[in-house]
Amino acid sequence: MKTGIIIIFHNREEEIDKDFFKDHISKANDVEICLVNNNSKDNTYQLLKEISEKCKNVSVVNINKFKTGNSAIRAGARYLVNQFNLREIGYIDTSLLLPNHKELNNILKVIIEEHDEILKYKKQVSQQKKIKQSMFQCVFSLQECMMVFKNEHQVVSFQE
Repeated sequence: MKTGIIIIFHNREEEIDKDFFKDHISKANDVEICLVNNNSKDNTYQLLKEISEKCKNVSVVNINKFKTGNSAIRAGARYLVNQFNLREIGYIDTSLLLPNHKELNNILKVIIEEHDEILKYKKQVSQQKKIKQSMFQCVFSLQECMMVFKNEHQVVSFQE
């Protein structure tokens, strides 16, 4: 089952590692990635476009007027649902990460390697809530998921 990953960027050009995306993300067949540019004033949008041109499973949504994190996530979720009919969508807000590309790269690497475990975790959380999932209720924080994995399984280390 394919999973959607939304990554929100705002003025993060210094932290975008194009080579990582090209070398690792383009090989992940079970994910569709939506890079959301939230009205960046630097070269973030241009870098995201370059990545999407090199990786067939990466798309870019450009927001021309700065939005809240939740609104940017919704824009990415709408895109993934409309374009790929995905029902499992995780997100990463880069504004919550340390200001370097290693943390994002490490999180993405773990997401790709632990894809099945992440979906199991998401399913458990959804069952505990016992809520019929709408489009936006199917969206979950990958950062929170990584913290749970780190605490429960000791298999995730994404800060170097």
